[in-house]
Amino acid sequence: MIEKGDLELDPDRKDALLIELVTAGSDARSVKHMLKKITSALVDSEHVEEIYPSDDKIQDRLREDLGG
Repeated sequence: MIEKGDLELDPDRKDALLIELVTAGSDARSVKHMLKKITSALVDSEHVEEIYPSDDKIQDRLREDLGG
């Protein structure tokens, strides 16, 4: 998403963001639930400077990136 210009973050905070996203998705009950939890964590994260797409678009991109 960063390469596509959908998301801006400080490169020094990338590892912290990844840990936050993995933690958010780790206790999901299903793939759909995981996408919602990761999207919510991404939108609400203090590690993200700017995020441009809607929640639905974020979930679509995550689904594409995860091969679904």
